[in-house]
Amino acid sequence: MLTIAAIASAAVIYSDHNQGVESDGTPNTADLSILVTTAVPTVPPATEVNSNTPTPTLIATQTSVSNPTVIPTPTPTPTLTPLPTATPGLGGGGGGGGGGGDQPTPSPTVTSTPTPMPSVTPTPTPTPSVTPTPTPAPTVTPTPAPSATPTPTPTPVPTPTPTPAPSATPTPTPTVTPTPTSMVLIVAAYNSTNRESADYVCDGVNDQVEINEAIAALGGQPGNVELSTGTFTISQPILLKENLTLYGHGDSTIVFLEDGSDCTMIKNSWSSTGLVNVTIRDMRLDGNRGKQAQGPNWGDGHAIQMFGANAHYENLTIENMWAGGIRFKGDNSKILNNTIINCQWSAVAAIESFGCEISYNDIRDCATILSDAGRGDCITTFVGGNHMISYNYIERGGKLSQIMAWVSPNSRFISNTCIDGMFMGIGPYSDYSIIENNTITNPACNAIDTRITPEGTGNYYIIRGNTINMINSAKSENTGICVEGNGHQITDNDISFIRGSGIKVGSCDDVYIANNRIRNVGIVEPSFFSAITIQIWETTHVINNRTTIENNKCYDDQTVKTTKYGLLLLPGAGTIDSLIVRNNDFSGVKEVGIQAWGTTHITNATFENNLGGMKLQ
Repeated sequence: MLTIAAIASAAVIYSDHNQGVESDGTPNTADLSILVTTAVPTVPPATEVNSNTPTPTLIATQTSVSNPTVIPTPTPTPTLTPLPTATPGLGGGGGGGGGGGDQPTPSPTVTSTPTPMPSVTPTPTPTPSVTPTPTPAPTVTPTPAPSATPTPTPTPVPTPTPTPAPSATPTPTPTVTPTPTSMVLIVAAYNSTNRESADYVCDGVNDQVEINEAIAALGGQPGNVELSTGTFTISQPILLKENLTLYGHGDSTIVFLEDGSDCTMIKNSWSSTGLVNVTIRDMRLDGNRGKQAQGPNWGDGHAIQMFGANAHYENLTIENMWAGGIRFKGDNSKILNNTIINCQWSAVAAIESFGCEISYNDIRDCATILSDAGRGDCITTFVGGNHMISYNYIERGGKLSQIMAWVSPNSRFISNTCIDGMFMGIGPYSDYSIIENNTITNPACNAIDTRITPEGTGNYYIIRGNTINMINSAKSENTGICVEGNGHQITDNDISFIRGSGIKVGSCDDVYIANNRIRNVGIVEPSFFSAITIQIWETTHVINNRTTIENNKCYDDQTVKTTKYGLLLLPGAGTIDSLIVRNNDFSGVKEVGIQAWGTTHITNATFENNLGGMKLQ
């Protein structure tokens, strides 16, 4: 019978619900209760910041035009016009109703006029002359009455209509918000069909000269340089400026690196200041890798090398580069919807950057050699953090890994597809990272590896919902998920056909492993691999504390089973302390559900309600 003393100073407690418990071949029928419980480690939630730009409010201005005051006049002018005779009387009558005072004595010749004007004769003042007149007086009096009240007059109706306001609104307001009337300069390729409408026309040799002239003409002000359809052959870099959008017409715009140029194709100075607001999109960059005279170095041989914040690299096709695809240093940059093929170094490398998004890229056969800095990752971030790396499709390549984050905490790796990697699938060597819903197939080494490196520790990961299948992996042994560090949550993953272990945990504290489905592991013989393994292989931190393993299903449905154990405990010279193993289904494995070697190094352990049996040695 196995007793507490039989495990040295250890206190190992086994529930009578565990099946087939034995120690040194002797069945154990003791009823022991569970004394240890462990709190599930929690991970601080990642925060996301959204920014909303307020829309400027347009205030319409109204200009009211006041109606001129109409001065009432009897307008006697028409009565004087028809008088061809009586010239002496015309001088006084010319004043008519308003100026009759010029002739103090009423002339008798005025009464002889045939017009209704005789009513004016009584007095030179216009007012009495208006009153006796039956016809003209009424027409004069209504006119001043409406003019005295400008408000109800229907005439102001057209004036309030914002005739001046619309003229002010259309142009100023829209142009201020996006960018004030950015200039567009067109550069035509030598074989373009639209050369006549271009501002610059290339001749097919050293075409970077015309392109750089167009960029320089913008003077750093917001502007666009459009590359026409056709082929641009360059022998030196295209030099970027601030606030620039450089764009083409998709794969119909080809920028080709001349034989023996040995340079980066598009760049700016890798200085301490950098550029802002640069966009490069919609073109094809061909590095002509086979015709370059020398191998790359850290600063040359890239498709794009850019230093500056808020940059956008979108809808590009990059191929045949001596070095890398897009290498940049700049916060809040976006690398979206690009196709990057056959680059010897990283397809995308973010250096000392924060808050970048690398998503929806198609990457194939990149990072096939290690760079001069020892990097060999299809997508890599080096020092920085808060990145979103999502929905990328990566096939082959990755001398070191297909996705790697070196010291880039709070990064998220979401829904990426990694196939046939040369070494690892995803290596998130950064604290507080989330690795979720990725599909990783046939990496040569581990699918997800978070082990401690000199650059970072790798603590507090959430690894959940990933699908890992290594049925055709080339390496003799590998692992689905391999972790060190502290505070990890490994949940709801589907792991199958692993040559080594499904999940391997090293020197860690507070690790929670739950609700994973693991099948058909250890498919190399001879094998002692298991669905889940806790193994102390480090020499510095030689303890595993407070690991909880619950509600996992581990089995083998092959005709010839290869999964020997559901859980394998290998403390070695270290210690596994405060372990909780409960409610797991380890039935259907080849030998036994739980196998422990070196029980003198397993202390304060609890095993409860596990299927598949247990063997301690």
